[in-house]
Parts: sequence; structure tokens; C-alpha cells
Amino acid sequence: MKRIFILAALAMITLASCDKVKDATSKDVTVNGVEFKFMATTAAVKSGGASIARSATTNSSFNITEELDISDLSDEEVIEYADKIRKIKVKSSQVKVTMNAPGKLTVTNFVISAEGVTGKITVPSYTVGDVFEPTKEMNEYTASLIEKLLKSKKLKVTVSGETDAPVGTIVTVSYKNDIVFTISLL
Repeated sequence: MKRIFILAALAMITLASCDKVKDATSKDVTVNGVEFKFMATTAAVKSGGASIARSATTNSSFNITEELDISDLSDEEVIEYADKIRKIKVKSSQVKVTMNAPGKLTVTNFVISAEGVTGKITVPSYTVGDVFEPTKEMNEYTASLIEKLLKSKKLKVTVSGETDAPVGTIVTVSYKNDIVFTISLL
């Protein structure tokens, strides 16, 4: 019985020590306000390859593809140790769409997707000017997007959607993130 107690105590000490060693060999770096901005001009919605003239029953659309660069992360330590990052956790995100058109406008079928990253952020309907806070799944997608950006140094991201704004409206999408990077010190 004494032997079992000693073995159990040793096992608990060993397990506790492993966590302490892991904590001592990594550090968290928090980067607040990582912002990706996208700008597009709305165009007539296309149906079967032909543009539909704007009317009360049709929307205009926007679609912009930007190439993000690792320097967009704006933290030298994260950029320097990109190959030693163990974990990326998005603490919070905010997506905000603004337009240079008057009135209360909406965006439908809003999508943010990145080349080579499985999944996408999809918002079925959104009121322009409101701040949209993504779900846990969307934050996980953002973490995957940033991980891909760290590995490839550049990444193409596409933002698209439809809106009830007139054709020619300038759409600005701000995608802000507070991110915790766990960096291996070994």
C-alpha cells in the first residue's frame, strides 16, 4: 500500500513538473488591434454573366481581393519568431462595414475567405455601420488565416457581398483582431 502511495505521489509530481517545464519554455505575446482593411466599389449584380441594371428589386455587389503581408501583423517579435509559434488564439474580433451612401443600408451574403485556408467567415445579413463580433468558429477561422499568413508570408484574402446601396458606392471593411501568440522559446 505504501508503495502504491509513493508511486501515485511521484506520478502527480512528474505531471505537475511537465506543465511547469512547458510554461517555462514558451511565452505569450498579445497583439491588439491587428487590422485588415479592404475597400471596394459596388457594381451591378451579374446574372448569368450579364449585369442587371439597378432597380428597387436588385442589389449591387462588391468583391475585393487583397494580398496581406506578414508585416500587416505589426509586431516585430511575432514576425521574427513566426516559425516558433505554437498556438494562435484570437481573443476578440470585430468586423465593421461602412459605405459612403446615405440611409440605413444592409449587406447580405457577406463573406471573408482566404486562399488555402479551409472554411470562411459568412454573415447572412448585416446592417452597415454596426460592429459585428464573430462567433467562436469565426475566430478559429481567423486564427487559421493568420497561421497561414505567418507560414507563407503573403496571403490573398477576398471580401465580398451584396448590398442595397447604389452602384458606385465605396465599401470599406475593417477587420480588427486582438490575438495571443504562444511562442516556443526552445
